[in-house]
Amino acid sequence: MKSILLFIYAKITFTSHKTLFIDELNVKLHPLMLKFFIDLFYNEESQAQLIYTTHDTTLMDKRFFRRDQIWFVQKDEYGYSQLSSLADFKVRSDASFEKDYLAGVYGGIPTFEEFDMEVGE
Repeated sequence: MKSILLFIYAKITFTSHKTLFIDELNVKLHPLMLKFFIDLFYNEESQAQLIYTTHDTTLMDKRFFRRDQIWFVQKDEYGYSQLSSLADFKVRSDASFEKDYLAGVYGGIPTFEEFDMEVGE
């Protein structure tokens, strides 16, 4: 059902030449369906734009996106968010965006604190 709604929103966005914002676009979508949907916005005849958030790193690849199209959100110790583009980083030509991101090279990685779990009676 979600994919049908996405395509309806995309059609409206294309015909009105607007921008579509979607939070967590990858939720409940197969990675190939996600790629197909994103590719719809690469039509040169349209002025529509897609801006979305995701935690799915499978498409974080130079074959699909330019460095200026990938952005990261890093929260500081007070909960304030800062945006940075992959274009802001010096990246080797043979670098794996996904691998480096998961290694924390670009930021945007959650911090994990150790905590104790107590088992209830």
